[in-house]
Amino acid sequence: MAFLTLKAMDNLCRQFAQENPMASYSVVGYSRLGTPIYLLSIKGMPESSLFLGFVHPNEPLMSLVLPSLLKMAQERQQNDAKGIWLLVPIWDVDGAEFNHEWWVNSLSFLDTEFFVSNFFRPSPKWQVEWTFPIQYNHYEFCLPLAETQAVMAIIDQYNPEYLFSVHNALFPEGYILLHDLLASRAPSLSQLLREHSGTRQFNPIPYVEEWAPSIYGLPYLSRELDFFFSQSIPVPIDYGGASFDYAHAKAVVAELPLLQWPQNPARWADRAKERLAVLWTEFYNILEMLFTTVGIKTDDDVPILVSNAYYLLERSPWDLSRKQSRLADSNSLQHGKDYLEGLLTMTTYLMLLYRQYPHLPPSYKPFLHELLSIAPQLPLANLNRTQECYVQIVRTILNGRAH
Repeated sequence: MAFLTLKAMDNLCRQFAQENPMASYSVVGYSRLGTPIYLLSIKGMPESSLFLGFVHPNEPLMSLVLPSLLKMAQERQQNDAKGIWLLVPIWDVDGAEFNHEWWVNSLSFLDTEFFVSNFFRPSPKWQVEWTFPIQYNHYEFCLPLAETQAVMAIIDQYNPEYLFSVHNALFPEGYILLHDLLASRAPSLSQLLREHSGTRQFNPIPYVEEWAPSIYGLPYLSRELDFFFSQSIPVPIDYGGASFDYAHAKAVVAELPLLQWPQNPARWADRAKERLAVLWTEFYNILEMLFTTVGIKTDDDVPILVSNAYYLLERSPWDLSRKQSRLADSNSLQHGKDYLEGLLTMTTYLMLLYRQYPHLPPSYKPFLHELLSIAPQLPLANLNRTQECYVQIVRTILNGRAH
C-alpha cells in the first residue's frame, strides 16, 4: 500500500469510467492557474454522496484511499438505484502539485528535512475549502475561488445527501467531525479510531460538541464567529465558509493520521514543558520581525507561499494564550506530543518564508536543528490499516454500523 501519484489517480479514474458504463469522468472547472479539475460520477448508487480529495493541499489521504473507494462503489452499485457518487479526487490541483514531492516519495517514513523543505499550505482565504460564500449576522463573504466555484456547481446540481471531505492529520490521534444528524454514529466511529491510532485528550476545536472520544460536531463558520464574539477574541476573519457550510448534506470530515510518533513522546516531556512556550514566543517574534523587514503592510500584499505564516501572526495573541493554557492542563505525554507537533509547524512555516524570500536570514535553522535532534525521520503509519479505517468510517456512515 502506497500513496498514488497525481497522474496515477487520474489514470485510475479514467480507467474506472472506461470500464464502468454507469460512470463518467469529466472536467468540471479550472484552477486559478488554469489546471482542469475532474469529477468522477458513478450512477446506480443507493445514496448520493460527494467525496472531495485534497481539500487542503498538504493532506494527501485521497491518494491512499481512492482505490478502496472505487472498489466500494462497485460493490454498492445497483442497476435500479437512483443515487450517484461524485468524486473530485484532486480538488486543490495546484496546491497538491506544490506538495507532491514529499508525499509521493514516502514509503515507510518521511525524511523530516525533505518534508519541511517541500511543504505548502496557504492561508484560509486562499484555500479552496474556505471560500464558500456565506452571510451570517453582520459578516458576509462572497469571493469564492475558481476551484470553490467548481464544487459549488456540483453541489447546486446534485444536492448530495452525504458529503465526505477527505482530510488527514499528521500525528496520532485522529478525529472526526460530524453533522448533527450523524451523532448516533459517534460511539462506533470512536471505537474505529481507538483501534487505529487512539483517541485524543483535547477537543481540537473549542466551539464544537464532543459526542464521543475524538468525535466532534462540525465547525460551521457561524459557530466560529459566535465563539469569537462571545469571548471578545479579536481574531481576524477574512475567509468564507467550508463545503459543509454550503451544502445541505450530512457531512463527515475524517482526520486520520499519516504518521506514527518517532519515539515515545513522553521521552521529550521534560524538554517540552520547558521549551514549548519559549519556542512559540520566539516563533511569533521572528514572524513579526520578518514581515516588518520585507515591508508587507496588509494581507493583500502577502505572497501565497507565506500567507499562512502571516495568518498565524495575526492570530498570535489568542493562539499563544490558548497554548499556554493547554500546557498547564496537559500531562507529560501530551507535552511531548505538542512539542514535536508544534516544532514541526514552526519549522515548516519559517521554511516557507525563507523559500519566498531567500535573501532574508535563515531563521528556520535553529528550529530545524532542534526538530532533527529528536526526529530526523517521521515514520509512516500502517497505510493498509489507515485506508481500511477510512473505508470502515464511510461504511459506518452509509450503513449506520461498522463492518
